[in-house]
Amino acid sequence: MLIQHTFSGGVRLIINSLPYGSSASMGIYVRNGSRDEQEGQGGISHFIEHMLFKGTHDRTASDIAEEMDIMGGQLNAYTTKEYTCYYARVLNDNFEAAADILSDMYFNSRFDEEDISREASVIVEEINMYEDTPDELVFDELQLGIWKDNNSLGKPILGTAESVKSFRRSAFVNYMYSHYRPDNTVVAVAGNIDPERVIKALEVYFGKGWASKKAEPFKKAEYMPCNRRKKKDIEQVHMCISYKGIPIGDKHMYDMNVLNTILGGGMSSRLYQSIRERYALAYSIYSYMSCYMDAGIFTVYAGVNPEYEDRAKELIFREIQGLNTNRITEESLEKAKQQIKSNYLLGLDSTINRMESCGRNLLLRNAVIETDEVVAGIEAVSLESLYELVDAVFKENSVSISVVGK
Repeated sequence: MLIQHTFSGGVRLIINSLPYGSSASMGIYVRNGSRDEQEGQGGISHFIEHMLFKGTHDRTASDIAEEMDIMGGQLNAYTTKEYTCYYARVLNDNFEAAADILSDMYFNSRFDEEDISREASVIVEEINMYEDTPDELVFDELQLGIWKDNNSLGKPILGTAESVKSFRRSAFVNYMYSHYRPDNTVVAVAGNIDPERVIKALEVYFGKGWASKKAEPFKKAEYMPCNRRKKKDIEQVHMCISYKGIPIGDKHMYDMNVLNTILGGGMSSRLYQSIRERYALAYSIYSYMSCYMDAGIFTVYAGVNPEYEDRAKELIFREIQGLNTNRITEESLEKAKQQIKSNYLLGLDSTINRMESCGRNLLLRNAVIETDEVVAGIEAVSLESLYELVDAVFKENSVSISVVGK
């Protein structure tokens, strides 16, 4: 059962109340990510995420960690291109305690200058580590090429070493004042916990809202095909072949899930069976979707020996073109739908997954989506709707390629 509540200050709350289980998960979602950053602010959203764990006016960083450990709970956060999430998972009995910790971090973090300086060094090492992860780097290069300079959507979430080292306390305070707003905040809770108890507990922290000002809206994303190569002295060539995809909430979102599953979403997919099993050119080969509020990308990734790069590309394009020459059958469509439904329903055993689904949908789509609606959407995918999407996505003039390697 999904219950939605809006506090008088503007913060929205979504509760997935379950009749079973012993855990409760709570997430604070902020509609702010790296694409909201202006010139000179690269990486500040991710840096703020780190700083909220460094202590509040009443708790040290050690206090926060110790209190969560005593409860046996999980406390974590992550930053994406369009939002940031701070979340906790604890036993139902400890919900109020976890809510107090998360809310304290959200509203009362200190941003001590010494902590900022130390954490900047940690993030620079994180950036360096990312540079040593070519299968991640190749997608960053792709994004930089596709979105170019017209949109911060293409810029890395971590920022650069230069931008990270430049931030001072006032930069964080000012940025949060204009981005961490009541109307930009959604709280999501999932678990075997009474909704009235949740609302009562969170009213203390989110009931009245807080002072803020609106920031400049981000620019609309415009997909631009690209061809990028980044030299790196590594054994494999890592490549991404991409096409213009669909935004979050598009009418073809369930079709896209099915298409991804059939083409490159698992060991039985066409790409895996061809590139890896039949031709033995790659250990890792798959496809995936990147859906944003106003844009999207559909990508095929492969890591191959440099001498096989051209052959691998040829075979990938052959499989994509083969969607029309070796058309998808009703049988393979039904198998893909069953796979997606099973993965989705199995994931609902986790209160964190339920929290994530509720929080993201309400924050980014302003939508409350029940489980039955998702299952019905998957079931409704037909060969006709699937091939509408195939024809719309796989256009020769929208191909983008990114390669990292020798």
